[in-house]
Amino acid sequence: MHMNRYRPALLTAIVLSVASCGGGGGGGGSGPPRSVYFIVTPGSVQWSGDNSGAGTPAPTTDLTVQAGASLSASDYVALRWNGGAIQDVGSPGQSSGGTAVLHLIGWPAIDLGAGVHTDTLTISACRDSACAQPIAGSEVTVPVSYGVTGNAEPGTRVSWPQSDYSFDLHATDPAPFLELNARVENIPPEGLHVMYSIGSGSLIEALTSQYSPLGSDSEDAHFTVQLKAPSTLTRGQYSDSVTVSICFDAGCTRPVPTGPFTANVTYHMQVTEGVDYTLRNFPVVAADLRWNGSTQQLEVLAYGTSAVAPLGLAELDPASNTLGRSVVLHTNPRQLVVSDDGQYSYVLEQDQQYDWWLERVRSSDFTIDQTWPLGYNFSGYYSMLAVPGEPHAVLLQKFDSSGNTLSVLDDGVPRADSLDQSSFVGADWRQYFWSGSSSLLYAYQSSANALLTIPVSAAGLASDTLLASVMLVDRSRANGLVAYSGGLIFGVDGHIFDPAAGSLLSSFSVDPNPYKEGIAVDSAVGRAYFLLGFGGYATIDSFAIAGRDQYWRIQLPVTASNPYGMIRFGSDGLALITPDSILLVNGALIAN
Repeated sequence: MHMNRYRPALLTAIVLSVASCGGGGGGGGSGPPRSVYFIVTPGSVQWSGDNSGAGTPAPTTDLTVQAGASLSASDYVALRWNGGAIQDVGSPGQSSGGTAVLHLIGWPAIDLGAGVHTDTLTISACRDSACAQPIAGSEVTVPVSYGVTGNAEPGTRVSWPQSDYSFDLHATDPAPFLELNARVENIPPEGLHVMYSIGSGSLIEALTSQYSPLGSDSEDAHFTVQLKAPSTLTRGQYSDSVTVSICFDAGCTRPVPTGPFTANVTYHMQVTEGVDYTLRNFPVVAADLRWNGSTQQLEVLAYGTSAVAPLGLAELDPASNTLGRSVVLHTNPRQLVVSDDGQYSYVLEQDQQYDWWLERVRSSDFTIDQTWPLGYNFSGYYSMLAVPGEPHAVLLQKFDSSGNTLSVLDDGVPRADSLDQSSFVGADWRQYFWSGSSSLLYAYQSSANALLTIPVSAAGLASDTLLASVMLVDRSRANGLVAYSGGLIFGVDGHIFDPAAGSLLSSFSVDPNPYKEGIAVDSAVGRAYFLLGFGGYATIDSFAIAGRDQYWRIQLPVTASNPYGMIRFGSDGLALITPDSILLVNGALIAN
C-alpha cells in the first residue's frame, strides 16, 4: 500500500486562462499557429530551510508572468511541476498591462530530508483546456532549488491508537472487527509506504486501508482489521496481533520515527448456552434442594404453591427434568439434609403456631420413617447438618432468645453432651460445617473473624477451641457461606484457609462488586463455583482450585436474578433455587 500526498507528483493543473494574461475569455475558435512566449521574473528560485524540531515554515516566492504576444481568447495557459520542492502554485493575481502573479509555495522543511531538493515550474500555452494541443515554442521553465539542513529523514509524525484490544465473546456472536485510526503528519512529497504483517494466532483474517486527506501534507489513515468468527472457536483465550509499518521506502528499511505499530487482539471465548452448557427450569417454589448420590435424584423441598408439586418432599430426575416419587410432609418445610450414603432425608418443619418438627424420609420406599416434635420456638429457629458417615444422626442447632445450643441426635435421641454456643450468637447453620469426619466440627463467626473447632464423639459435643482469627468472608458483600472440601476451607468471596497449616492460601480473584450468593466446591474435579448476584442478573463463576485461574462464567437469565442454595450434582451439573423455580445447569465444562 502507498500513502500519496494530497497533491500527487506530476500533477497537471490548468490554472490560467488567457484573460489573466491580457487575452479574452474562453471559448471555441481556430486559426493559424501564432508565436507565443512568456517573460517570467525571477527566472529561477532559491529556497533554504531547516527540518530540526518544528522546522522552518514553507517558503514562498511570487513570480510575475508577462505574455510576449497577444493570445487568442480560445487559448489556455498550463502550469506543471513535479512536487520535489514546490508544494503548490497559488491562483494568479492580475495587474494591468497583461501581467499575472503566480504564488509559489514550497514544502515545510520538516516534510523533507536534509539535502538539496529540485523542482521545475513549466509554463506553456495550449489550444484546449486539457492541454492536449500545446502550442509549440510557448514553453518556459523556472528551476527551483530548495536546500534543507538538519535531520537526514523528514520529520514525519504518526499518532497511533491504543495497542491492546480485548473481546468477551460467545460462539453465537458475529465476527468483530477493529478500526485503527492513525493521524499522519508531515508526509514527504514522494509519499509513504505502508506495510503490515499478521501474527500466527489465526484471529486476524484481513486488513484494508483508506486515507482521508487533512491538508497538503497530512492524512488520517483508517485500517480495518477483520477478525475470525467466534463460531469457529471453542471456549478459552486466544491471541493474535497485526503490525503496521509506515516507511519512507518500499522495502521499509527506513520506517518513520514513531516506528512500527502493533495491535494486540485477545478473544475471551465465553461459554455459550446450547453449545457449552444447557439451562433448564422446573417450575416449583422450593425451600431447599439436595442431591442424593445413591438414587441419582435431586430432592426438592416444595412449599406447595406450585400445581406440579404439593407441599412435601419430591424427587426431581435431572435427566428428564420431571418429578418422581414424593411424600406429603406434616407442615411447612424449612430445611432439608440428606445422609451422605443417601439412606435418609431429614426435613425441618414449622407450623403456623411456631411449633417445630423433624421428619425423616426413608429413601428405599420414600416414606416418612420417623417424626420428632422439637417444640415451640417463636423467637428463633432450628437448623441442622447431616453427620458424615452416620446416616441415623443429625447435628441440630437451636437458636432462641435464651441462647444458641448444638446437639447431636441419633434416631431422634439427643446425645448426652450438648454445647452452649450462646457467645456465638451471630452464626446460623450455614456457618457450621464438618471437617469431612464426624469427629470434628468447624464453626465460623464472620463478625469476629473467628474459626473454631468442636470435637464430636459418641457422648456428644465437647467445648469449642479457637483455631484461628481469620477473615474467610467479607461481611459487606457476602452472606457468610463457607465450604469444606479436600482438606481446605473456602469462603464465598474467594478466601482459602488450610486448617492443617493454620494459614490462609492465595485467594480466588472473585469479582468484588456483586453480592456473594453461594459457593460449591468439587475437589474431585478441582473446581470451585461461586454464585454472584449483580442486582439485575446473576452469574456462576468457575475457578480452578490449582492455580486459582477463572475457568468460565455463565450469566443466568434475568428470571434467575435472585438465586440461592447452589449445589453440585451428578457428573456435570449445578442446581440452584430461584424465586419461582429450580434451575439446572448441565455441561461437560462443569466437570473439567
